[in-house]
Amino acid sequence: MRVSALAAVLGAVLGANLMVVAVRSAAPAGPAARERAAAPDAPPSPSPAPKPKPKPKPPMRVVFSATAGQAKPRVYSVTASAQGLRRERRPAEPLHAIARGKVVASETLDYNEYTGCGIAGCTTTRAFEAGIVVKTTAGRGRRVLTKGGYDTEPSFSPDGSLIAYLSHASRKDGTETDVIDVMTTAGRVLQTYIAPRGGWYAAPMFSPDGRFVAAVERRNDVRLKPRIVLLRVGSTARRAIGEGKFDQLAWAPNGAFVVARGAVTGPHPGYSERATTGYDLWVVPVNGKGPRRLTRLAPAVRRDSVYYCGRSLGEVGVMWPVVSPDSRLVAYATNAAHRGRNAASWDVQAIRADGTGQRTLWRAAAPRCLASTQVSGEVARPLGWV
Repeated sequence: MRVSALAAVLGAVLGANLMVVAVRSAAPAGPAARERAAAPDAPPSPSPAPKPKPKPKPPMRVVFSATAGQAKPRVYSVTASAQGLRRERRPAEPLHAIARGKVVASETLDYNEYTGCGIAGCTTTRAFEAGIVVKTTAGRGRRVLTKGGYDTEPSFSPDGSLIAYLSHASRKDGTETDVIDVMTTAGRVLQTYIAPRGGWYAAPMFSPDGRFVAAVERRNDVRLKPRIVLLRVGSTARRAIGEGKFDQLAWAPNGAFVVARGAVTGPHPGYSERATTGYDLWVVPVNGKGPRRLTRLAPAVRRDSVYYCGRSLGEVGVMWPVVSPDSRLVAYATNAAHRGRNAASWDVQAIRADGTGQRTLWRAAAPRCLASTQVSGEVARPLGWV
């Protein structure tokens, strides 16, 4: 009896569920359902568009000025692969002398000429006054920061707040020397570096982090070679990193080394003493491991000067090295390809910091003979990398 009753209840429930299903199946379809029924093979919704790939960084470019004769310098840039030469609207000043929209430079402020005569004849003395000047990159707002002396070779600190420059000064014993002053952009001198033992400084240049000033220390003892020293800003600490007949310096942006121009010496036929054969570049690590020759453009033996239009054109040389932002390339000017007829012209070349991959990026025009003792060449000066 109980089994029959349970079966009856289950049958009633099942029947009710079937009726619900039937009613739902018979109900009219909504708009969305009708659309799906009308288009059963419609494609699925499109997936989101992929994010655009970042644009590749533009290639590094060497910025340089080119001057022919007395004409105003023109500024160009070219890639490290010698492609894409173009004019640039920027001052013809080294990039280490430009910061915060300002340019720092050395300018002649005064010039005097005196002639005196005596028993031995007449002599003329010329006196120049050079000062440090700051102005906008457009050439406006000129301010003279130093005057009354002979101040040259200024460069900005990386943040543009300080200026290091070379100043001709007198020692307490009356002798003259070249010292390095560090001053604010308002002209207030914060520190003066004086070379020891009667020496003098040249070519001051701030390090990329602004903590040091690299400079060439020359010594008046002929037995002692010039050397590159690091002067700590805000301190009297100094450290030598390499010896050689160096002058022009350029920091690597990674701060690991300095590139320096140096004289090469060799035998001079017909003379007993060695002589300068030309100039090349050296890499000087800041860890003190010693200079490593980078270029090999100067000849091993001193040659007689080449004459063109009655003028001596000097030795094979390099000038104005600048290091790329990734510290892998060095650009410079050289007359090595123009020995002979047009050594008065200077090209732009580049080389890897390991000494490989040397190539010409820009070729200067051949010089013109203007008179029996005058020659007009085209001179390029690398200003920096961008």
